Amino acid sequence: MRQNFWQQSYVGALVTSGNPAVSTDSTTMGVDLRLATSDVLGSGRNFVFNAWGLESDNEGVADNDASFGFAAAFPNDRYDAQVQWREIQENFDPALGFVQRRNVQMLRLGASFNPRPKNQWLGIQQMYHDIFYTEFTRLDNGLVESRDFYFTIVDWHFQSGDSLHSLFDVNPTYERLFEPFEISPGVVLPPGEYDFTPLRIFFTSAQKRRLQGSFGVTFGSFWSGDAETFSAGLRYSAPPRLTISVNTNQTFARLPQGEFVARIHRAEVNYAVSPRLSFANLVQFDNRSGNLGFQGRVRWTLEPGNDIFFIFGQGWVQELGRRGTDFRQQDSRLAVKAQYTFRL
Repeated sequence: MRQNFWQQSYVGALVTSGNPAVSTDSTTMGVDLRLATSDVLGSGRNFVFNAWGLESDNEGVADNDASFGFAAAFPNDRYDAQVQWREIQENFDPALGFVQRRNVQMLRLGASFNPRPKNQWLGIQQMYHDIFYTEFTRLDNGLVESRDFYFTIVDWHFQSGDSLHSLFDVNPTYERLFEPFEISPGVVLPPGEYDFTPLRIFFTSAQKRRLQGSFGVTFGSFWSGDAETFSAGLRYSAPPRLTISVNTNQTFARLPQGEFVARIHRAEVNYAVSPRLSFANLVQFDNRSGNLGFQGRVRWTLEPGNDIFFIFGQGWVQELGRRGTDFRQQDSRLAVKAQYTFRL
């Protein structure tokens, strides 16, 4: 439930009940508040404040089952800033939701300076300069679990629609492992503290083009060693009906504990028969888990706001045998979803 007030603010409440994994009861309750204005202190600039709190109620759990936090943002064209703080307790477990980490406090600070050159030097429309800091601290012992800085030195968006999103972005990272971590099959990192600093370059062409592409590379120190990550994507559009895209992301790591290659390949084909009927198809494979997955979705719009979805999923697991590589069928899934909008 949500109740709007003033021009851009609201207060809301949430209740979920059920646990799809087991037969035990599970309930989550929460409230949130948003205060927003586009004329803070009469300056004509935007300011947003959010606060929220959640508590899960699961059988056998009596305490440490809450999550709460706040965020403040100054999202404007030339200057942008934000601060976020949240606490996620050890036993917080919303059965119908997803939790990134538990038993932590998170602090995030960020600021951006984004000028628009007046002389249109090199055809640049806007230049972004960012700095972000994120830190996770354990609640049980007060030790820092991870922290990272991210500096965007060059992020240029051109009038053509092309973007040089990063040119040697710097990302100093700290990770503390409290127990052994298997980063890849057979490659186990021992407990301890790790400091490493990857660098990143990423370019993407304008989406207005019929054939659009992107390419990125991240390199430098990585955990206890070094690594390079290459990402590339290609998309073909024939509006308004057809879109085809392929993407790949590959990491080549060299650590004292061992070397490994991690790959993720993804392809999508989307086709709209009409504004009321469309098909979306996705295929993805990663060599870390050996999983190959397919999902197809049909969306039938009866009228704006009223839709029926038919979703089919199929998974396979890669197996290495005498004949080379085989894929064993793992699971199949069929789902139907109806959405109806009431206008009062």
